[in-house]
Amino acid sequence: MKKSLEHKFKELENEFDVEVPEIGHFDRFQARLQGEVKPRRNYWKPLAIAASLLFLISFSWPYFNTTSDLKDVSPQMGETQAYFTSVIDHELKELGKLESDDTKKIIADALIQINILEKEYKNLTIQLKESNANKIIIYAMIDNYQKRINVLKSVIDQINNLQNSKYYSNEKELI
Repeated sequence: MKKSLEHKFKELENEFDVEVPEIGHFDRFQARLQGEVKPRRNYWKPLAIAASLLFLISFSWPYFNTTSDLKDVSPQMGETQAYFTSVIDHELKELGKLESDDTKKIIADALIQINILEKEYKNLTIQLKESNANKIIIYAMIDNYQKRINVLKSVIDQINNLQNSKYYSNEKELI
């Protein structure tokens, strides 16, 4: 056994690491043993991984985008969509101005109906992409916008009628 060990050392004689460590190596080693110095963290590895993922996602995004919209059909449909969305935004702002303790329930119900219609619209956008701009689906999308506007206008009319009836009943009580 002793001879085999000596023989092994002779075989590996030129392969040993015999370089002199850097200045202060022993002091740093002692400090680490005593827990005085915290090891440095390499931040470049997690950042490189995050950058790689971001790079891959940015190039694969069109493949994950499964919906299409009216503006993707034609410029005229884009204008139509812009018009409907601006009208809906305007009506929602008007509805927000009318909110009070008396109208909270009515507004909440209207917003639930609007959310249902928005979910239907998202399903229609998926169908539109699959069908290559089928006219029936385009008409259904426009109809969906019109339904949302009608819901909002009818709720605003209800609230205005409610407020007017309260105003007239208060006026009659004062006389």
